[in-house]
Amino acid sequence: MKRLGAGVLVLALAALPLAAADKDPSDTRAEDEAFAQKLLEIIEKTSALAEETSLDKTPPGTFDGEEGAVADEIGQRLDNQRLSLNFEDTGFADAIDFLREATGLNIVLSSKAKDLTENAPKLKLKLKDVKTRNALELVLTQTDAQLRYGVKHGVLEIGINDDWKDKNLVLDIIEVKDLVYRPPDFPAPQAGLDALEKGNKWKK
Repeated sequence: MKRLGAGVLVLALAALPLAAADKDPSDTRAEDEAFAQKLLEIIEKTSALAEETSLDKTPPGTFDGEEGAVADEIGQRLDNQRLSLNFEDTGFADAIDFLREATGLNIVLSSKAKDLTENAPKLKLKLKDVKTRNALELVLTQTDAQLRYGVKHGVLEIGINDDWKDKNLVLDIIEVKDLVYRPPDFPAPQAGLDALEKGNKWKK
């Protein structure tokens, strides 16, 4: 579950009460609802496109406890470990075996990924001192454009988009009206201020 940044929603929804600060709330309710619905449609389309193109399906910040610690450790290894490789007519399974041995990561393939890569073309890839994540993604993209990866059950799983379908997006909507509400300004009656000034003059 990838958590779609609430900041996008906060910025967009924050405009609603500001735009309607000088209007009767009952007059702008329909406009606000229509705007919010349109915004959600745009977010859903944008997130769907991002999910299709992103290779890493690990849900950031959504693992708790021991599972979260394992996910963080795997992510750190992918980003911090560096390796070199020289694949010349290397099969996909052999390439994954090499990555397992070189990184110490538990890497598994989903059944759909196994079927997809069973007759995949041989790899020709030579890399020197690159991040493990970059090496992994190059292996996947050169094998098949449908391949993805992500942390599941404490291991790094290689699969396809369908393996994470409907499990990779959490939409957070944060109510911010209390933060951006601008109370109306009610100036004091001029007559009352004038009377006060006159009263002070008389006292003098």
